[in-house]
Amino acid sequence: MCSEPKGISDIFKDYYFNLAGNLVIKLQPAPNIYGTSSTKLYYDQFNINASSFSFTECKDSQIKKILQGLDIAKAAGIDSLSSRFLKDGADVLCIPLKQICNLSLKLATFPKECKIAELKPLFKKGSSTDAKNYRPISLLPQISNLRFKKF
Repeated sequence: MCSEPKGISDIFKDYYFNLAGNLVIKLQPAPNIYGTSSTKLYYDQFNINASSFSFTECKDSQIKKILQGLDIAKAAGIDSLSSRFLKDGADVLCIPLKQICNLSLKLATFPKECKIAELKPLFKKGSSTDAKNYRPISLLPQISNLRFKKF
């Protein structure tokens, strides 16, 4: 039994690290069927090729609509920006966030600050003192989700 945060963190880390390692050992080797030619054949059947695929810049109105549609029940990430804050500030925040999204597309990079997740154990059921009764969830910054929405 442990009650200090560092000790609890180490217990969860060790449990999930060992769990993942044991699962990987049980996996069969992946067949090497996803090469360049098989991928090209797959997309050719949908008439998708390099010349038919492109990104377009997003607009203020699109970002504003996404911000206004955020679920306020979702937890904030490591940046502590809540969905409520982003939703309430949509009128002001849509312009700088649009610029960040468009710059990200133009430079073909994703801001490293948006990749940092806070890992939290989420209780499932049973004894709360058993690490097996928790599952890990990753809390990403809310603005990292903007790029994954369909415009």
